[in-house]
Amino acid sequence: MKKKILLLTGLLPVCLSAQVGINTQTPDISSVFDAVSSDKGILIPRVVLTSSTMDLDQVSGQPAGLMVFNSGGALAQGFYYWNGQEWRILTNATSVAPLIGDLLCTGATLNPASYQAGMAYSGVMKVSYTGGNGGFYSGGSTFTSHGLTFTLQEGQLENGSGDLLFIVQGTPDISTPEGITIPINGSSSPKLDINFWSGNCQIKVGDQANADIKTIATMNYMAFITDADTGAKGFSVQCNTPDGLYTLRVFLRHSNQTSAATASNNTESVASGSNNNVQIRNNSTVQKTLMWNYSTFYGGQITDAGGNLQVPSHIFGGGQGNTWTSNSTTAYAPWGNAGIYNGNNSGPEYRYYSWIDTSTSTKVAYIATIMAGIDPGATLTDATKQKVFIKIEQITSM
Repeated sequence: MKKKILLLTGLLPVCLSAQVGINTQTPDISSVFDAVSSDKGILIPRVVLTSSTMDLDQVSGQPAGLMVFNSGGALAQGFYYWNGQEWRILTNATSVAPLIGDLLCTGATLNPASYQAGMAYSGVMKVSYTGGNGGFYSGGSTFTSHGLTFTLQEGQLENGSGDLLFIVQGTPDISTPEGITIPINGSSSPKLDINFWSGNCQIKVGDQANADIKTIATMNYMAFITDADTGAKGFSVQCNTPDGLYTLRVFLRHSNQTSAATASNNTESVASGSNNNVQIRNNSTVQKTLMWNYSTFYGGQITDAGGNLQVPSHIFGGGQGNTWTSNSTTAYAPWGNAGIYNGNNSGPEYRYYSWIDTSTSTKVAYIATIMAGIDPGATLTDATKQKVFIKIEQITSM
């Protein structure tokens, strides 16, 4: 009986031990296993993974967190861990010290591009570089000026060209376009240190409000429609601005404005000097007042412009100067010169429109280029044979 008690007592410390130490009598209290060495590492089991869902022991249910080193097979060499569903590779990146060849300071961008004194700001500054070597770099380098703090974000350099990102936060005491200058490296103080670049420069942001450009286009043959706003029947190709605020179209009004109108019984010619027009629709719920400019090239040139064209809501139409005409079953309502297919030598016109509204709160401009054409040998009253190209650029202040 005494022997059994002594045996259990001898085993008790082993059963209660929660830590294992290699080359140490005092393993770290936060670890289960603590190996100490100044000249050796831990060798993780080496296996050959044949798929991203392979069971190592052919028994389902291997635990999440399992780690191996894949030495070959179907997957790339490297350390992998099992996440419960598949093997995931750990980042296999170079440990070389980070280095860039050049920092393109004059091309730095700030987004949002504008700030206002006394208003909290949160944004990102992006600075491009060349000659990156793929190394990882630490963040945290900061610079503060006029109430805004610029903080470098950690990351990995590209092998070649890439961008450094800086979080920008604070409440500025100035407003754009009064800019902020950020010294990079050099002898000035304070400055923002980039320790993986040997050069120095000055970045200036906020002195220019950059704009975002969105482009949309369509190219199609005219289709027979009934205008949803007015009931006017005709043929159309249309395109919305990227923000959906306006719609442009080329519209040939059908010769028959009754229910008898069809795609095949029109007698209006696409070469008409009054029909077959560019039109615009204001899709908002309020009237818009536009400043606009237009040119058409046909072998010669016709131009027009206006600074106070009042465009009503939810109806197609057009204007000459500052006079608006709404499309209807009886009005052709061209925007600019009537008849888009009147170029020299039976050719098409090429049209250019630009417009902005007169609001003091919006910063959006639009540019449209339009052309319509039909084979001169085709029947000119068959509007479905006319093809139309519309391209719209929307320029929005960032």
